[in-house]
Amino acid sequence: MRSILSSRPACALLIAAALPLFSCDFAQPPIGCPVQRTTWAARFNLEPGQAATGPCAQKGGERLGVQKYDDPAISEDQLVIKSLALATLDADDPVNPSYSLGAFPSAAGPDGYCLSPSLSVSRKVVPASGLDIQYEWSDVQVVSRPDVPGSQLVAHLRYTEGGCSAEYEVWAQWPAVYCGDEAGNPSDAACTEPGYGLNPEFASVCDPTQLRCVPEKRPPSLRM
Repeated sequence: MRSILSSRPACALLIAAALPLFSCDFAQPPIGCPVQRTTWAARFNLEPGQAATGPCAQKGGERLGVQKYDDPAISEDQLVIKSLALATLDADDPVNPSYSLGAFPSAAGPDGYCLSPSLSVSRKVVPASGLDIQYEWSDVQVVSRPDVPGSQLVAHLRYTEGGCSAEYEVWAQWPAVYCGDEAGNPSDAACTEPGYGLNPEFASVCDPTQLRCVPEKRPPSLRM
């Protein structure tokens, strides 16, 4: 994005010809609520103080399909999150949706986040294999800043599998950069190498369950 500050040389000439007390310090204009599409990498941080057991307490990272679109029927933006784990079950359960959908704003709040308070439930049920998995997303906050233009998010997730449930804080970023070494082991160094499309200012680590770079800390996750 071309910054309004690119007009600074012209301002300097005006200042030189006028009074030295004037300044050309312009504010960066708002960027709205962009969302980079489509494949993100997410890590799932178990909320403390829970008695979660089994697969609900051991949710590993995974890739997410994240997308914003304008729904002409209701004249507002919508945010879609689709879990890779659920998407792989579409053929086994074509009835229940593998995506969650919710209203999304056109402008960020004063904290620099674009908030989608609640999304619809996504679920897959496969009786033949005993699978029953459900994602309930809420408080989805997409970072909207010139240095993080819709490429990181933090969200709350209630994850249910079988008879158990657990609460997670999810940190995700775009794109979903592969970070395995030549032997297929996780390598944090791969998340800092140039040329992979990942923002070099991101503070990232390699998630061992999916071998994708994920935020090192709660977004915005930056080196500084």
